[in-house]
Amino acid sequence: MSHFSGVYAALLSPRHADGAVDMDALRHQMNLPARESLPTPWGLKVPSETRGFTKASYPFPLSPARVPEAAELKVWFAGWMDQAIKTKAGVA
Repeated sequence: MSHFSGVYAALLSPRHADGAVDMDALRHQMNLPARESLPTPWGLKVPSETRGFTKASYPFPLSPARVPEAAELKVWFAGWMDQAIKTKAGVA
């Protein structure tokens, strides 16, 4: 089972009776940050940079409000990725 299979399983499991994803349950299950305030493209750039795939670049500088949001996401993602790798390796 690839690590992506585990992510897909986590994404597919918590659902409301009407079939909609239960985001509160998903956040709790995956220990996701409570808020997702960065725009989607930016929210993808932070983890990509954290993994060393790319250098995050934005169409304009991050505002003073966005800088701590990006830093919070980076810290969360690094911890989550470390735990995911340990879980996959059977260490966690």
